[in-house]
Amino acid sequence: MRLLIYHPDPHIGGRYEELLKGRAGLVLERCHTEQGLAERLPHADVVFGWRLPAGRLAGARHLRFVQVMGAGVDDLLRHPAFDRSIPLVCARGKFGPLMVEYVLAMLLAVEMDVRRLFRQQEERTWKPFRPGHLRGKVLGLAGLGSTAQLARVADALGMVVLGYRRRPAPVAGVRDVYGPGQLSTFLQHLDYLVLALPLTRETEGFLGMAEFRQMKPSAWLVNIGRGRVIREPELVEALTTRTIAGAVLDVFSEEPLPPASALWSLDNAVITPHLAAASIPGTMVELLLANLDNWQAGRPLQGLVDVERGY
Repeated sequence: MRLLIYHPDPHIGGRYEELLKGRAGLVLERCHTEQGLAERLPHADVVFGWRLPAGRLAGARHLRFVQVMGAGVDDLLRHPAFDRSIPLVCARGKFGPLMVEYVLAMLLAVEMDVRRLFRQQEERTWKPFRPGHLRGKVLGLAGLGSTAQLARVADALGMVVLGYRRRPAPVAGVRDVYGPGQLSTFLQHLDYLVLALPLTRETEGFLGMAEFRQMKPSAWLVNIGRGRVIREPELVEALTTRTIAGAVLDVFSEEPLPPASALWSLDNAVITPHLAAASIPGTMVELLLANLDNWQAGRPLQGLVDVERGY
């Protein structure tokens, strides 16, 4: 089977190639440019890639499946050149532990006012203050797939966990789960809102000023899902006017976040460069190898995307 590895960073692509070398039955090819992808694609059986340029996938002739090295596939599904009949696999569900660490780190940084501590150290100022705490705070999880482990950990820490999902159903560690038509009720209780929603027709522009006004002025937003789930100019307005207290943002409508973005200069915005759920080569390769075995054995592929739902 001919496997084509695509990664825009040749060093990272080389790491994937090293992990796959010597696997029986695999013929490896690797590229890091769109032109290289287009040239090699007609001969590939499987494409394994990061930030795949959808417009270059039109030359596929006999692909068994495409596996992306991440969870988001909206850029592929929205492009008219992508053949939606080709099975598309993502790494959905592989980032739970990383998300737990990221979100807890950020929540604790807010409660401990870490920025203030850093400033005081730089100023050589000894000025005790009373930090906050997570116990008893209400954590809202919008998107309960990859955040299920976070719900259990937050519950164990004494937080009250509420959830929001397209089809409400009980989840371990979540006290109440809300669905469409109950968003206002869900939002008004929260001290922290974690967005882990995929980008679909239903979720694009999910949050804006109307929704921020329904939250507590003391509430914080944490977005680890997709940038366009938020109406970004309205988020800037909400942060500038202190409609909500602050936001931790790992994903954006445009990435990298442009230097001209107003978000950079807001003292109540924390900007991180899309690292809450980094793709670990070993984990991605394990998933790929499992799916190669599944394909050859006629079993369902892990992480198979429902193209109608968009994830």
